[in-house]
Amino acid sequence: MLENNTRLHEQLANADELARLNVERHGAIRVGTAEELATLCRIFAIMGMQPVGYYDLSVAGVPVHSTAFSPR
Repeated sequence: MLENNTRLHEQLANADELARLNVERHGAIRVGTAEELATLCRIFAIMGMQPVGYYDLSVAGVPVHSTAFSPR
C-alpha cells in the first residue's frame, strides 16, 4: 500500500507513525456462526493473512474455539 501511495507514506512519516506499523498487535473478534468465521477468513486473506493454530476450549467447559491469523 505504501509503495503505491506516496502521499500516505509521507503522511505517516511526518506523523512519526511508520515504526508503529511493524508492532505486533493482538485482538479478538467474536463470531457466532461458521459463515461469519468463513467471512473473516476471506477478509484476512485479502489482507495477506492466513489462519494459524487452533484451540478448542469447549472441552474445558468454555464455549470458545479460537485461531490466530498471521501474515503469509
